[in-house]
Amino acid sequence: MSSIKDLVESPHIIHKTYNKYWDFFLDSYEGGPDYCKASAPNSPGGLKAWAFKIFAGSREVQSSFSGNLFMHPKERKEDYLDRLRMSYYYNFCAPIIDIYTDHLFKQPITEDFGSIEADVEARKENIDNKGSSIQEFRKEMADLAQIYGHIFVISDMPVFDGEVKSRADLLNNNLLPYFTFHAPQNVINWALDDFGRPYWVLLRECSDNNQDPFNFDKESINSITYRLWTTTEWFRYDKDYKLIGQGKHNLGIVPINCIFDKQSKKIRNFLGISSIADIAFIARDIYNSSSELKQILRDQTFAFLAIQGTSSEYDELSVGTSKGLLYPTDRNVPQYISPDSANASTYFQHIDRQISKIFQIAKLEGGSVRPAEGQSAEMQSGVSKAWDFNQTNSALSKKAGSLEDGETKLWQTFAKWEDKEFDGSIIYPNEFSIQSLNDDLNEAEKMIRLQLGTEFNKVEKEALIRKKFPRMPEKDLKKMVDGMIIQEEKTAKGTSGGLMDRFPFSNKSI
Repeated sequence: MSSIKDLVESPHIIHKTYNKYWDFFLDSYEGGPDYCKASAPNSPGGLKAWAFKIFAGSREVQSSFSGNLFMHPKERKEDYLDRLRMSYYYNFCAPIIDIYTDHLFKQPITEDFGSIEADVEARKENIDNKGSSIQEFRKEMADLAQIYGHIFVISDMPVFDGEVKSRADLLNNNLLPYFTFHAPQNVINWALDDFGRPYWVLLRECSDNNQDPFNFDKESINSITYRLWTTTEWFRYDKDYKLIGQGKHNLGIVPINCIFDKQSKKIRNFLGISSIADIAFIARDIYNSSSELKQILRDQTFAFLAIQGTSSEYDELSVGTSKGLLYPTDRNVPQYISPDSANASTYFQHIDRQISKIFQIAKLEGGSVRPAEGQSAEMQSGVSKAWDFNQTNSALSKKAGSLEDGETKLWQTFAKWEDKEFDGSIIYPNEFSIQSLNDDLNEAEKMIRLQLGTEFNKVEKEALIRKKFPRMPEKDLKKMVDGMIIQEEKTAKGTSGGLMDRFPFSNKSI
C-alpha cells in the first residue's frame, strides 16, 4: 500500500521534467541576483550556494546546473567567477509580459455573477484573503499564466469551529470561498481521469514558523507541509509525513483549476506553454554574449605586453602611461597583445540580431508574406501588415479566451462551496488594438537597447512625473519622486519586490 511519502518522493513525471524550467522562466522574468548570481563569492562553495534549488518531492536534488552564465571549456574557474561577478542581465521578458497583460485588460471584463452576486460582492476587494481585488487577482493570474504557461488556483473555504446562524455570522467571520495561487513547482503529484479531471492533487506548502518575534528560532525558519486534496476530503501532513490535519467537503471535485496561457498539445491537462518559452532562451544567449563581449573589451583595453628576453635585461617592468621601457637594440620592439577587434564587432552584430528576434517573436509575427509574382512592394507591404495584424490579434484573443475559460471555472468552483451552480458569465474582449501593442513593444525595445543606467532612469522618470502632475504641490511631488528613486535603486541592485512574494508556498523560499 502506498503512503504519502511515496507520493511526495516520486513526483509526477511532468513535475520532474519541467520543474527547473519553471524556475528558469520565473528568474528570466524577475531578473536580479537569482538570474545572474552577480554577487556570488569568489569560491566554489559560494557559487554552489547560489545554484538553483531543484526538488524531487521533499528532497533537494544537487545539480551541476549553476546558473545562466556558461563557463567556456578553456576558461579557468577563477576567470569565470570574475566574469560572473561582473555579469549583467538585460531583462527582455518582464516588459514583454507586462505589456501583454496591460493590453489584455485595457478593455473592461463583462461580468454577470448570477446567483452568487451577493457573495462575490462581499469578496470583491479580498478575493484571495490577502486583500487583492478581483481585478488585481485577474492581472496577477495573467502574469503567472504567461510566465509558467499555466498557474494553479485552489478554491478554498476558511475553517471555522463556531456555529453560523445567519448571513451576518457568515460575513463577520469571513466565511466565504476564496482563491489562492499555487506555482507549478509546488503542485507535485496528481492523477487525472480520462477527461483530464483530477482524482486527487498533492501540494507542497511553505509557511513561516516564527510568528512570535520574542521566541525566534533561527534553526526553524520555515515549515514544509503537504496537502492532499481528493474529491471529498483534504489531508495535511508535516515534513515527516505525519498527519496533522484533515477535513471533508461535499464538492464532488478537487477544488483546483489549472489556468492556461496556452495549453500544451502534448498533455491533456496540467501543462501549458510559457509566453517566454523561446524568448527566455534567446535572452540567456544575449546575457552570455554580453558577458563574453565585455571580456573582449576589457582584454582590448588592458592588453598585456609581450617582450623578448628575461626580466634582468630590463630597467623597468612596471609599464604604464607615465613610465618607459628600455629594451636591447638586438630585440624586436615590444608590443601589446589583445584579441582581434573583429571579434567584438561580431558579438555586437549577434547581440543586435538576437534583440531584434526577441521583439519579432514578442509581436507574435510569423514573418512577412512573400509577394506573389508581379506584386509591387507596396502591395506586398499591405499583405504583410494584414497578415501580421490578424496573427497578433488572434494570439491575444487566444490568451484572453484561455483566461476567460479559466476564470469561469473558478467561479463554478466558488459556487459549489456555496452549494450553488454558477449561472452567470465572464466575457473577456476578443479584439485588440495591435498598433498600440506594437508601439509599446517598440518603445520597450528602444529603451532596453539604450541601457543608459540608473541615474538616467531617475532623471527621465522625474521629468515624466513633473510633466504628468504640473499642478501638484511641491511637497507631494517630492514624495513621489523620492519613492521613484528608492524603487530605481532597488531595481538596480536586483532587490525589487519579487513576484514569488505575491503568492504563497513557493519552493524558492525553502
